[in-house]
Amino acid sequence: MKKIIFILFILMCSIIHGQTTPPMASVVYNNETYTSNQPYNLNIVYFLPSGQAVDPTYRTRLSAMMLYYQNWIRNQMINNGFGNRTFGLLTRQSDATTTSVLINFIQGQEPVTSYPYAGGADRVSAEVDAYFRANPLLKNSEHTLIIIPTLDLATVNLPYFGTGKSAYVIDYPQYQVNNIGIGNDWSGGNLHELGHGLNVGHSSEPNQEQANPNQGTSIMRSHGTLGISPTFINRAGC
Repeated sequence: MKKIIFILFILMCSIIHGQTTPPMASVVYNNETYTSNQPYNLNIVYFLPSGQAVDPTYRTRLSAMMLYYQNWIRNQMINNGFGNRTFGLLTRQSDATTTSVLINFIQGQEPVTSYPYAGGADRVSAEVDAYFRANPLLKNSEHTLIIIPTLDLATVNLPYFGTGKSAYVIDYPQYQVNNIGIGNDWSGGNLHELGHGLNVGHSSEPNQEQANPNQGTSIMRSHGTLGISPTFINRAGC
């Protein structure tokens, strides 16, 4: 009984002195230090099937896109009355104007044909899990976004869905913030699947929001409107 009282006393003192604030995350990747003011952050993986050339712009493009998604969700949370909240990202300041996001590069063991939409996610997941077992300090939460480059947007046959803890999306050279809503753009679809990977289910607009043209379309119902017409996360999604 005395021990329990002592532990409670220590906890109360910690609260009074602000010591319950979660620690800031810090991870070293390729000799670079990435930090976040949140203790848990989305793991981001760039999974390159064997035999494919890597696009040298992917880190710059995807960093900007992930920061855009993070801020977009933050604004949706604020608009729905939940305050300044969003998913965490591990970042570093590359220079005075560029923020880089930690993206774990994994070289796939098999060609792209071994990772089809039907059944390919299991193979990708096995290789991603093996990577984080070998590099446990690089896994900063239970939620992972796995980005796989496609060779042909017209015939995409890759895992493309979210499962509650993992989301599988695609990359291509034109996938960048300046192209959101232009042409054959998958930015809204990638954001939709990321939502699933953060435990958000399908959700439409309530009646009062359907009547408001400024609200537009719920991203977790239909994702083809991002950058084209008003798009939002409804209160249930937030």
